[in-house]
Amino acid sequence: MCSSDLGLAATAFRGTTTANPHEEPIRLSATTTTTTTASSDWSRLFSPVHIALTVAFLAAVALNGLELGTALGLPAHPLLVHVPVVLGPLLAIAVLAFAVRPELIDRYGILAGVLGLVTLGAAALAVGAGQALEDAVRDKASTAAARALLEDHAEKGEMFRTVLVVFVFVLLASVILRRVGAQSGLLSVFELGAGAAVRRVVWVLVAVGVLYGAYAAGHSGAKASWNDVKVTSEHGSSGEHDEGAPAGR
Repeated sequence: MCSSDLGLAATAFRGTTTANPHEEPIRLSATTTTTTTASSDWSRLFSPVHIALTVAFLAAVALNGLELGTALGLPAHPLLVHVPVVLGPLLAIAVLAFAVRPELIDRYGILAGVLGLVTLGAAALAVGAGQALEDAVRDKASTAAARALLEDHAEKGEMFRTVLVVFVFVLLASVILRRVGAQSGLLSVFELGAGAAVRRVVWVLVAVGVLYGAYAAGHSGAKASWNDVKVTSEHGSSGEHDEGAPAGR
């Protein structure tokens, strides 16, 4: 081999050794960026606010079965039941608004989540208090029909509580995922294409479920409470007509 060939080989060898160090840092930089992004996503997911919301949700669910008989010297059920019956439909309307304009979650998501937790906790306590009240008044019900109304109201109340558990879970999950920001990884499926459509459908379904549950529980409760009451006018005529009497009398 001549000296010129040796010179060319040495130059090629030096070019190879100097090129390799430039490739490896590039690969390391890409890997480092991906790792940093994933770590940032996980850190946002497990932020103190999100952990607090999750713990509060588990605590509200854990209230199921707690029978609170009285509060302030009065039956606890009628005091508690108005919270979920009022806040539940309002939150359902808010979630329908989120389905139309998801960006509203950025402004009102945490507030909606907190109110959802209050609603769920109150519903759990109201169901337990209702069970205690039902045990106290069941034997005093005047007829079998009255007892049937009590049982129907208890079933509708438990159904409403179950719907609220699903509703609040979906609400909190949506708020957390929105706050994390679907910018990379699997989280982006919730903000793009079919994922966004599925999310909206789920929001509408749980919102409609809450609206129906509030109506069913409230209506059955009103029937159970006021079924035996006859409303009379100031002239003394009853709101209910005697059997067989003409309706216009």
